[in-house]
Amino acid sequence: MNRILGPESKFYAALSLFADLVIVNVLLVITCFPVFTGGMSLRTAHAVTGQMVREEGSRRGSAFVRGLLTRPGVNTAWWLISLAVAALAAYEFAIIAKADLGSMGLILRAALISGLIVLGSVSVWFFHLDAPGLGFRQRITQAMMKAVGHLPRTLLAILPGIVLVLYPVFFPAQWGGYLFFLAVLGPALAVYLAELVLQWPELNSQTPDSPSA
Repeated sequence: MNRILGPESKFYAALSLFADLVIVNVLLVITCFPVFTGGMSLRTAHAVTGQMVREEGSRRGSAFVRGLLTRPGVNTAWWLISLAVAALAAYEFAIIAKADLGSMGLILRAALISGLIVLGSVSVWFFHLDAPGLGFRQRITQAMMKAVGHLPRTLLAILPGIVLVLYPVFFPAQWGGYLFFLAVLGPALAVYLAELVLQWPELNSQTPDSPSA
């Protein structure tokens, strides 16, 4: 029994990870309620779950609160830009649906979806990067270069977020369970999986005898 429930067991590690993700998720959801703070919240969630991926630090709630106001201007600026682009895309989707453009409508929808994928690809790197010495323009440039230079990893990193957003579209009758999942675990889990993918090469390059990056 001690092998299963002891602090060194895989079950205990999985339970601890779940508890940490729930804490991060609750804080992420709460701090996103004033919509303009979403950028700061996402960046902090990436930072804290990144530490979890590297098995660094502890007290995820305290780390989240401490990191929330780190470089708020840069994170908020990109968040507001992303919200504006996403809102414009949603408006264009509605216009195309009402216009009934046939095959041209499919092409326009595909173009909009491609644009949103590009936005998500840049965003996941933007909020992943910890670059205190970079301004807004330099950080955007670096995020774009990372997104293109590591395209397979980028697409895998945004996949959990895409599934999270599109789930109610394909399963509209399950709104209750979906909202519960969002409130308890969903966003933090998506961010954690994104960090796991983005850090995968560095994690694999570390050996037991090598120091952590």
